[in-house]
Amino acid sequence: MTFASTAFGVSLAGARPVLVDVRAEDGLIDPDRIEAAITPRTKAIIPVHLYGQCAEMTAVCSIAAKYSLRVIEDAAQAHGASYAGRRAGGLGDIGCFSFYPGKNLGAYGDGGLVTTARCDLAERIEVLRNCGSPVKYHHDEIGLNSRLDTLQAAILRVKLERLDEWNAARRRIAAYYDAALNGISEVDRTRHSEGSVHHLYVVRLTGRDRVLKALNARGIGAGVHYPFALHELQAYASLGHRPGAFPIAEDWARRCLSPAIPPRSCARTRSSRRRPWCRRSGFTSRARSRRSGTRPRRASRRPSCRRPIGPSPGLEGRPWRATSLSRPRGAAGSSPWFTSGSTGQALRA
Repeated sequence: MTFASTAFGVSLAGARPVLVDVRAEDGLIDPDRIEAAITPRTKAIIPVHLYGQCAEMTAVCSIAAKYSLRVIEDAAQAHGASYAGRRAGGLGDIGCFSFYPGKNLGAYGDGGLVTTARCDLAERIEVLRNCGSPVKYHHDEIGLNSRLDTLQAAILRVKLERLDEWNAARRRIAAYYDAALNGISEVDRTRHSEGSVHHLYVVRLTGRDRVLKALNARGIGAGVHYPFALHELQAYASLGHRPGAFPIAEDWARRCLSPAIPPRSCARTRSSRRRPWCRRSGFTSRARSRRSGTRPRRASRRPSCRRPIGPSPGLEGRPWRATSLSRPRGAAGSSPWFTSGSTGQALRA
């Protein structure tokens, strides 16, 4: 299971995506089915870290090494997730992150980032994202204008410091859901690993659409991620897969439901409490002012209490430096390299 952009990156590079069914317990790629899909023309394996949980990377990387293939992590939903003590984005040859505003680490617009420990890949991606230009006005190949906006980078640098805190809040919400849904036979909960950051909390149940409609009618947020498996999309009808080709993915598409993990509750910290100036300035006494007929007194200066930067969530032991969203300096190999751009570009690279 994944969003369509995972496959779009492959198609836009001129390659053909080869699909593999997922595991029933968590919706992640099933390593036992990978080798059957490998041909002499296969170039890479793209495991999707779905819903904030890393794929079974030990098995995936072992298969990739056996067939001399690259591993490209789709980590668009896995900011801060870990597997065997290592962070998502540092488990394969390349890691691709999305900064879509709804992600655990989201910008105030679209954006993305690529991580890699290989200097040659980092340099190639930097050229591709910069109009194919290693030096200004020298275009060695056809590239893209896909640099991360400076404003978005500045916002993300601040939010990055809170990512672990926000992810911890998501884990608490997921634990609450687990406890509340435990023992309900009609609900199949997704198996979570310890390193999951719960970008989404997804369950499966029969009559999903009826339940979704009832929840939304009561003002309870819920969604479906995702209503179609990739081979069911019209964009990939040319692959020639018939209904039933990937039965487990199809079952997920029919029965999955995502109760809300409210971003604002993840961002609630002491810094969001009201300060005394709010009461002194009259902003919290409008009702009292209406009753007395007096006009609320305005603050004499700009309010100084701050709200959290945003709702999105952590990165501890991160495979890149938290203080910069540009290529880290230093000796080659001293730390993994990365560059910014769109998730789609990362796959095209």
